[in-house]
This record gives sequence, structure tokens and C-alpha cells, in this order.
Amino acid sequence: MATRYLYNNEKYTSLYALRQAIGKTERLTYGTPQTQEDFDKLPLQNKVTVEEYDPLDEIDLEVLRSQRMQQMKSAFNAYRNSPQTSIESSLGFKVNANIDAFDNVEGCIAQIEQGVVRPIAEEQEATIAFMDFTNTPHDLTLEQLNVLKAEIAQNGSRAYAKKWEYRTQIQAADRETLKTITSFSFE
Repeated sequence: MATRYLYNNEKYTSLYALRQAIGKTERLTYGTPQTQEDFDKLPLQNKVTVEEYDPLDEIDLEVLRSQRMQQMKSAFNAYRNSPQTSIESSLGFKVNANIDAFDNVEGCIAQIEQGVVRPIAEEQEATIAFMDFTNTPHDLTLEQLNVLKAEIAQNGSRAYAKKWEYRTQIQAADRETLKTITSFSFE
């Protein structure tokens, strides 16, 4: 909720703007009234009414819906790009699960598939050092890298599904529901 002041058929959301209007119209300067009782004590020709209101009630419904949609998209993009986005891999360690992590795993896979990284011994599989969420290296095979790639992709798909769920909720919401939608989590 916010406070606004009604004076001379105008709405003011700041005491400064109200003070300017009263000074211009009434040629009156005064202290620092803030409550209805304070204003009622002033010798004003035009009364000041102090009221509590919800600024979200003043916004066009479709504009509010658009704002919520933009907030959701921003939260989604922040999640997908955050270096803190992570998952517990089935390989036994925590890994980054943002867009960069997916690209990094693909780069490691490409190096093994193209023969850039070769096995140490002839009868061994090629491995490449991969840094986990805590920057601890793990020597991973092509099969393990493909598991990581699938797990990171699955996390991205789960986040996208949550994004579409939020989108559907926002599109169907009335004003009161939109006012309660204030945060979005993609964890």
C-alpha cells in the first residue's frame, strides 16, 4: 500500500508535489503534516484528503499482466545464466547447470569425438578434465560427458516447463491474482 493526497481534484503521491500545489493555490506555507489529522488542522480553503491505495490498482490490467510476464522472463534468464545454477549429477558431484555449462560439456565432447584428446594408453578410453561446481577436476569419459549433457539439458527443460507454467498462470490471472504474483523460482 502507498499513501497519496487528494487536493483540488488532483492526486499527489509526494508531499513535495502537494506542498507546491498548496503554496501556489493557497499562498500558504506550513510545517510537515503527514496524516489526515495534521492536514485537517491547516487553514486550507480546499481540504486535503489522505488515503491509502494500492498503486497496482491504478495500472491497466494488460499493462500489469505485461509487467508480470517481463518479470518472469527476467527471472528465467537470470536463472539460466547464473553461475549459481547447479544440479547434483548422477556421477556423484555437483555441476553447474546454466547455459555456459551446457556449452562447456559440448566442447569437451567435441574434443574427445574429434580425437583432440587421446587416451593415455592404447587400451584405455580417452578422458578430459572437467571442473565441477566447486572447481574440482574430474577426468570424464565420452559416456560420462554425455550423461552430464543430458542432465544439464533435463534441468533446462524443467526450467522451461516452469516458465510456461508461470506464463499460463499470468495469462489467466485476474488483477487480484496478478498482484500476488511477486516472485518466480526456477530451482
